[in-house]
Amino acid sequence: MIYFQVSSEVALQEMNSSIKGLSVNEAKVRLIAYGPNTLKDFKKKPAWKLFIGQFKDFMIFVLIIAA
Repeated sequence: MIYFQVSSEVALQEMNSSIKGLSVNEAKVRLIAYGPNTLKDFKKKPAWKLFIGQFKDFMIFVLIIAA
């Protein structure tokens, strides 16, 4: 279902929620089903790799040659 095309009441009903939020039981069920609401850690690329990565694009070579 596309939720931006329905009213908020219908979307909340479809998602088993309410204006006040999830019930404790529903929150526990979703925690077990989907896990905690956290972002995974990721490795940051060093600045020099980001800089060198800019030169992988063909258009960058064209612009350097044109300059």
